[in-house]
Amino acid sequence: MNIQDQKDETRKIWARIVATAWMDEEYKKRLLKDPGSVLQEENVPVPEGLTIKVIEDAPGCRTLVLPPPPADLGTVGTVEERLAATDTGGGSTGMCCC
Repeated sequence: MNIQDQKDETRKIWARIVATAWMDEEYKKRLLKDPGSVLQEENVPVPEGLTIKVIEDAPGCRTLVLPPPPADLGTVGTVEERLAATDTGGGSTGMCCC
């Protein structure tokens, strides 16, 4: 499976997780409280030591995620070019509208 196929599969799994959380309050509570466990149950690999946070947006509210800078930061222009060329699917930037 290539990287694009992995991203597509992860998006499908996340869509299923979101749909389940919308319909099942207990599942949503577990997802918000212990997202790593829920992701593992859904066959999403979670690297050991990685902290995962799930934040629930409210109507009229969107959460933007400021990612950590790369080690080789460079200039604003080069960073902007690298980010624009990256297929983040909204995941890294947090700019996804549902």
